[in-house]
Amino acid sequence: MSCVVVLVVKLWLYQSRFFISDIEREKFKVDFKLPSRGANISEYPICFQGLYREGSERIKECFGVNTLYIKTMKFILGKKLGMSRKFQADGTVVPVTIVEAGPCTVVQIKTEKKDGYNAIQVGYGKKKNVIKPEVGHCKGMDVFRFLREFRVDSTDTFNKGDKYSAEVFTEGDKIKVTGISIGKGFQGGVKRHGFHGSAATHGHKDQERMPGSIGCSYPEHVLKGKRMAGQMGNQRATISNLEVVAVDLEKNQIAIKGGIPGPTNNLVLVYGDGVMEIKQPIVEEKNEEVKVEKVTEENIKAENSEKVLENEQKNESKPVEESR
Repeated sequence: MSCVVVLVVKLWLYQSRFFISDIEREKFKVDFKLPSRGANISEYPICFQGLYREGSERIKECFGVNTLYIKTMKFILGKKLGMSRKFQADGTVVPVTIVEAGPCTVVQIKTEKKDGYNAIQVGYGKKKNVIKPEVGHCKGMDVFRFLREFRVDSTDTFNKGDKYSAEVFTEGDKIKVTGISIGKGFQGGVKRHGFHGSAATHGHKDQERMPGSIGCSYPEHVLKGKRMAGQMGNQRATISNLEVVAVDLEKNQIAIKGGIPGPTNNLVLVYGDGVMEIKQPIVEEKNEEVKVEKVTEENIKAENSEKVLENEQKNESKPVEESR
């Protein structure tokens, strides 16, 4: 009987996530502000808590298409420089990875109306060998070595040609880093998957690192996804829950707590939640003062006297040339 009661309560709680009364619906439409990502939502109704975890599409279905839900995100391309350490105020040592962040340029803005989704294409690095399609794509800008896209919900705050660097991140930001992991070549099951191997005695001889059986009599073939020896590393990897320890604006460098994927000088994508603020360059207007000289009688007399002297000098030089 107790099991049945527990099951009924669980079902009721699960259904309550999707049940929203008309009063709540209208209230949320008028004066409700959605919490930022990572905020404490325990004080909100249980029905909304479940919807918030499921994402914006479910919220729009329940509260209406016009519900404001903007996913804000900071993002930048960079190069992994290596690892170091930082000393905090209390004396503790934090291992960090130094990333050269940017400078990056907004190359293309993709909209849902034109391209089917909202995204920002960012360029980073210089390219030596350039082809004409790349020149046309980056018209009016440098041709970049790397082009990557970041999905956003709104592209209103971005303009083509905007340039930014490490200033978009601040100390304490929670971020993710994506890169290509270091290639390990062809490795066995022990190193690649963490197999324990076989015992060293009782007739095993040289079987310590062998994978063992890879199948059975039926279905008489190796099943897909079987963990075996093969290529290890050299794959796209993402590490979450990283933290920005320090930002050096002079060198365009970000110190990230812990390790990140990839070898030194490898391209990495750094992104996290937050408001992307791109500072526009300040253009100083140069007011060139045009000096207008007043024409006076004295200036005219001086010019005439100079012309007379030049003519006299020319006349004196002519007979000398004839005598020669």
